[in-house]
Amino acid sequence: IVPRKTEEKGDGTSKDQYYLAIPAAEKLEAKPEPAAEAFDYEGDVVSFIKADSSAFGMFAPQDGSTFYVNGDVVEMHIIPKNTTVYRGFYYGDIDDFDTLKENEVDVVLAEGAMDFTVSVENCGKALPIVPRKTEEKGDGTTADQYYLAIPAADKLAQKPSDQPEDPGQGGHDDDDDQPADKTIELTIDNQVKMFKVIDAKLVTKNGKTTLDVVLNGAGYHNLFKGTYDEAAAIGYKPEKWVEGELNKDEKWAFSIPVDADVSYLPIVSISESYVEKYLAGEAKIERAFFPRQFTVDAKAKTLLVEDFRLTTDLKVKDNTDLGVKAASLTTVGGPNSNEYATTLRLEADKAYTRVFVGTAAEAAKAEETQDIASIKLRWVGTYGDPDSVESLLDKDITLSVYNSKDNTWDEVKANVSEKNATITLSKSGSGKVAAETSVAGPKTSDAFTDVKSNDWYEEYAEKAAELGLMTGYAAGKDENGKDTYEFRGAVKTTRAQFCQILYAMEQKLNKKVKDAPSAGFADVAEGAWYEKAINWAVANDIAAGRATGFGVDASVTRQDMAVMVFNYAKANKKVLGDPDLSVLDKYADASDIAEYAKPAMAWLVKLGLMTGRSETSVAPTAESSRAEIAAFMVSVFEYLNK
Repeated sequence: IVPRKTEEKGDGTSKDQYYLAIPAAEKLEAKPEPAAEAFDYEGDVVSFIKADSSAFGMFAPQDGSTFYVNGDVVEMHIIPKNTTVYRGFYYGDIDDFDTLKENEVDVVLAEGAMDFTVSVENCGKALPIVPRKTEEKGDGTTADQYYLAIPAADKLAQKPSDQPEDPGQGGHDDDDDQPADKTIELTIDNQVKMFKVIDAKLVTKNGKTTLDVVLNGAGYHNLFKGTYDEAAAIGYKPEKWVEGELNKDEKWAFSIPVDADVSYLPIVSISESYVEKYLAGEAKIERAFFPRQFTVDAKAKTLLVEDFRLTTDLKVKDNTDLGVKAASLTTVGGPNSNEYATTLRLEADKAYTRVFVGTAAEAAKAEETQDIASIKLRWVGTYGDPDSVESLLDKDITLSVYNSKDNTWDEVKANVSEKNATITLSKSGSGKVAAETSVAGPKTSDAFTDVKSNDWYEEYAEKAAELGLMTGYAAGKDENGKDTYEFRGAVKTTRAQFCQILYAMEQKLNKKVKDAPSAGFADVAEGAWYEKAINWAVANDIAAGRATGFGVDASVTRQDMAVMVFNYAKANKKVLGDPDLSVLDKYADASDIAEYAKPAMAWLVKLGLMTGRSETSVAPTAESSRAEIAAFMVSVFEYLNK
């Protein structure tokens, strides 16, 4: 056996090999009967139940679970319905839970399944068990006693032989190309506030595959597999929709037919309240349609949930002097979305930087212009009103493009066809018009080429760079041969990067940082840019690892970020007394904060160093962008440097 250290001690192991030595059976005492006693079970299937026989939905065995009698044991392979809340269970009385050791668990949930055996003597019985939550969910248990209910042995299948099946006894000669039956549990990354998937899996059965999802809210009772335009063209036809059903947990569940190798799926969520308004004659059916998209990675076992975004490369026909090398159209959301827009991106001669929709004479006097890489060609006039959509697509329009070399507006004729995926540009008779003043977009940050003066985080990005907390990404050289850098504010921050930021803060505040010994994580490569920072953070009890390593490439969550800052502040004697946890009560999602993170988040919220994502949400498990991290860490530095 290999001992495993706690996260607080580095999550490593010993240097020596150890063995678990077990005496002969007659030298051991019989296991005492638990206070919660087993009782007879007459059911036909393996299940998890209460004493009143009601089911424990979280552990309900799903497709792919198997139960075989093999000699004097029953071999169980259980794929529970939910694999995110619990990490397994132990046999016994729930009243004994508080006496358990930190990581005690008899049956472990690993890779989406629980594999264990029970004696055939337990067939026909319900054995008392206590589910154990993951550390992220507080490491607690349920409020009720549960039981593992096992049917009589004659109701269970015998372990199949290892010998190949005789093709003459019911093989699959005609179905050799059928995908094998399987269920893949997916880890979910929700990027949509009003459409949250809480459970997802790819299920293949009898040659057919479905993407099964469960939604957190109750607002959507139907989905449409396709785009907003396709849904709007069909209109009110529920027979074309994917109908949901309420599951045992009173959540809406959907089974969406997909190809076995599905990777991208446009989806329209259909608002039940607006369907009712449509049926009452109070709204058009299009008002009920909200476009989303699913990105599935079966190999990585992930599902990314986002608002709809479609980018189409355009075939370019350019008969002007703009030197357009490439063009693309990007549509985000739908007419019911706040951010709905279709924008044109032009890659032209670098002298051309700004665009105005209209004549050159009008452009010369215009106060507002658009970036040549983001020209809005379709938008919604009134939010939630599909009839208010305004569009310049598939029309002959006049564009004026600013030439920064000679300070003129060059007028051209354009037609951007969404239907044909083309853009045609031709010269206009008006030609060039001198600009009345020099035209430029928002001023670029002195430190980063992609940070503009009107970006909310500009001062934080520059301050973080000035303090040495954050650096940019190399972006080539400018016209003078000087190195340039991008901040990339929208990019998520990894655990390794956040440790490096704290390490840089320590160097800034305390001038010198003593090297720490290796923390022993397999995913922390020797000599890597983050190695010293992680070793320092672990050695000083600022950060801890995970079951599979440190998680260098995993995005840091808000609660784990809070814990690291809190631990660092304690090390710098900036935390006095126990934080007041009641400050978290105003957030509706406070219960989602892991127990180990509540003091940290409460301390930061109390000081105003961390705010909620809204007045009612502190979003403990959300990931933060580099822009958010810059604002947060500059504020933390200023507090610690008082």
